[in-house]
Amino acid sequence: MDKTGRIAAAMLLTLAALGASAQKKYEIGIPSDPAHYGYLKEYLPLKEYVNTEKYPNFRIAGATTADAYLTSDLTKGMINSNFVETVPGNAMKMGSCVDGNGNMNFGTVTKFVNAATGAGLNVYGHTLAWHSQQPGTWLRNLIKDKPAPEIAGADIPVYVALAEKDFRKTKSVGWTADKAQYGFSLSYSDADGLNIHTTRRCNSWEVQFVSMDNILIEKGKTYRMTMTVRGTASGKLHSKLGDWSVGATADIPFTSEWKDVTIDYKSQGGSFLLLQCGDFVGDIYIRRIVFEEKKMAVEKTEQRRCIVVNATDRKAEVYDNQFWIVSTTNFSKGSRYEFSADIRADKEASASTQIHTSPGSYVTYDAIGNIRFTTDWRTVRLSGTLNGAGKSIAFNLSEFSGGNNYYFDNISLKINGKECVRNGNLDGSDTESFRATIRSSTTTALRAISSGRTIWAIWNMFVRPCDWHANMARQTSSCS
Repeated sequence: MDKTGRIAAAMLLTLAALGASAQKKYEIGIPSDPAHYGYLKEYLPLKEYVNTEKYPNFRIAGATTADAYLTSDLTKGMINSNFVETVPGNAMKMGSCVDGNGNMNFGTVTKFVNAATGAGLNVYGHTLAWHSQQPGTWLRNLIKDKPAPEIAGADIPVYVALAEKDFRKTKSVGWTADKAQYGFSLSYSDADGLNIHTTRRCNSWEVQFVSMDNILIEKGKTYRMTMTVRGTASGKLHSKLGDWSVGATADIPFTSEWKDVTIDYKSQGGSFLLLQCGDFVGDIYIRRIVFEEKKMAVEKTEQRRCIVVNATDRKAEVYDNQFWIVSTTNFSKGSRYEFSADIRADKEASASTQIHTSPGSYVTYDAIGNIRFTTDWRTVRLSGTLNGAGKSIAFNLSEFSGGNNYYFDNISLKINGKECVRNGNLDGSDTESFRATIRSSTTTALRAISSGRTIWAIWNMFVRPCDWHANMARQTSSCS
């Protein structure tokens, strides 16, 4: 019964609101034509038709807006005379009370409650938290990781990825202007990403949309945006990083060729990137947008103890340069192996493997498969069954025809569950488990060395220009 009363009242108030907005077109007061409209004065206010003694829990209520109730005598009079309860539209919802920075302002709703209750009305609170109006940027800032302390004396600017959107994968945008009214469309493809198609020239702001949202930016900081963009002709996108009330603006130029265009914004707050292009006719394609935050770094050279094999150019065979892991015990055909190691190379390459008895004494190929080397450290783990008997595993380092440096650390070879490598972590001086030959010359023993390369250190996390990361817990973390 409560619900029915509120629905009926809301319908009536809608009519009242229409009357208020167009009151200059209608008579107010006693109708001038009593023969046709005089009966209207016989009607009582709506609330007088409710038998409150018989239905004490029935509340006839009217919905309005806080601003209309506070500023319009007609709206206020309609509510006060016809209803016993009211609700102030959106005024009590999160979008009206909490801004994008988490600042709360209950000024308007407080005035509304005081005025309504002073007129004898109850106020229905409606809803405070609503998923459709939660300030996402502020909430995300509340739960994001606490920034690590920056390193004292840092003097090298480094840009670190903050937010990214690839329209070839994420095929959507946020709020968009009326496409039919302003003659434009948005579509997506796996090759070109977002396609903005405009058919007629108009004001730049009439063709606009939110390309990215929930970008966690802080007021006063400078952020770098890189956009991969092209058009059917040269032109520019107009942009705003912020929200509907504030923002940093910039023009983003493009040509008919794909280019990475970089723009720096000094944030004024907000969380979205708005794009406008009403003054361009044709097609604009955007593959990717990346936002980066500037951090200050220091240059460091970090050391890692590892084995380095300096392979020369291939002269004849893929086994011109070889590296062996020598087992502490013989293994038989069909033995179960588990191999792991941290590896990298100066140039990307792969190495096939063989089974030998002693290093250089070939038994068979495809010992533990092919090993892929990248320019960054990675851990490789392989397991399977050996297809021959022997005592060592050879890595053919001339599969890559040019000269290259190969790096090995934390080497483990288990045969039938038993570790068969001595000092695999290379912390000690024992390297009897490792051998190498260069250009098929004499097989030699290897030693572990400490070798380094230059990286950048930012807030106790190491970063080099190609986005290499290492754990602070192990500061001796790079091997050149």
